[in-house]
Amino acid sequence: MKFNSPLKYFIFSCILFMLACGSKGDVHEMEGWYTMEQQIFIANGVEDVRDHTKQYKVFSDEYYSYTNMREDTLTTFGFGYYTYDPATKKLVEHNLFNTSLLDSASSFDLQIEPHPAGYKQVIPKIMIAGVPNRLIEDYTRINFNNTSEMDGVWKLTEHYTIENADTVRDTRIQYKIFKGGRFMWLQYFTDKETGAPKKGFGYGEFQLNDGSIVETNQFSSYPSITGVPVNLQLDIIDEDNFTQTITSDTDGSISVEKYTRMPKRSNS
Repeated sequence: MKFNSPLKYFIFSCILFMLACGSKGDVHEMEGWYTMEQQIFIANGVEDVRDHTKQYKVFSDEYYSYTNMREDTLTTFGFGYYTYDPATKKLVEHNLFNTSLLDSASSFDLQIEPHPAGYKQVIPKIMIAGVPNRLIEDYTRINFNNTSEMDGVWKLTEHYTIENADTVRDTRIQYKIFKGGRFMWLQYFTDKETGAPKKGFGYGEFQLNDGSIVETNQFSSYPSITGVPVNLQLDIIDEDNFTQTITSDTDGSISVEKYTRMPKRSNS
């Protein structure tokens, strides 16, 4: 990674070590990565079972995110914060961003039913096309043991591209989560040429190298990047800010993304 001095590297490493040590005791049963096995929608006594919808979900200590794609290639995703009561197994998701509501406020009450492989979540009432549905989703936990200095929940604060000495900036909503060797990102922006809204996501594994990070999207709304390792230059400014830079292999254009860590809900 790129640091301006050995002292900065030492201080940053000490901070990460203390954060890691202090967080171990705070890990609760919902934290981690999951893949969805089945969805069941129940409306007017009729069950609609969907086994061919692919969905991944992650819970950090305070935030959650999911990415979803159906066989018809319809993509959906969501991001927000949550509260969880281990005694009653009630989990409340508070939306900050998703494909249908964008950044509109909303919340969903979920009843969690843990089982040996993962958990089921039940939403007693969710409106779909004006019809109340009971939604049951079954998830399997994805095991991992890795941790890294990138682990956390991040929000994009600046994005621009450099091509032929011209710098073009755009505004987009984008979140990214690193946890246990895996990552997930969600984005929404407006195409400058067509004016059409663009939505996308990615999920996969990453590896840290000296001054770079290699990301391999295993599940993405962009087929061209799925399964392709992408090498990004990484510049960690401090424990709450980093920049990643991607240089195109085809035209040499440069894409720069600047991120800041999402605040702790307990401190906000």
